[in-house]
Amino acid sequence: MTGAAASARRLPATADLLGHPARGLAQFIEPADVPALRQTALARWRAPLLRASLATVWILTGLLSLFAFPIGESLAMLARLGLSGGAASSALYAGAVLDLVLGIASVIRPGRRLWVLQIVVIIGYTALIAYGLPEFIAHPFGPVLKNLPILALLFVLLAEETKP
Repeated sequence: MTGAAASARRLPATADLLGHPARGLAQFIEPADVPALRQTALARWRAPLLRASLATVWILTGLLSLFAFPIGESLAMLARLGLSGGAASSALYAGAVLDLVLGIASVIRPGRRLWVLQIVVIIGYTALIAYGLPEFIAHPFGPVLKNLPILALLFVLLAEETKP
């Protein structure tokens, strides 16, 4: 039996199963329903994608601070912010752990409070950098400028989030 013949034999069974003949693609969704259905489909994957990318940034930032970036250079930057010795080391490790916690929380405990906390942390980090390390504001690779799309992402999550 050819493919077309086999397909034709299955059509009545499909119509029986549906209780009516199958509709073509053009009639499957009412045109007036398309915008709302599109938004529903986007909403199903948007928040998980945004949370995953946000978690990745936080977690990798924490890991890079702890294990990849030279500790001496990190401490030198913190010295420019007025921190040295034990205070600088504490700030470095506390910041890295905070980044890791925020990243993990983005996956296992997302919610409005977490998004607000992350916004506050990003604004705080940005203010500290602008004050003590202003060359990063005008850096051609935009390490601080990249906070803007992350803040935008957080505002989308905050606007769409239903959990506290």
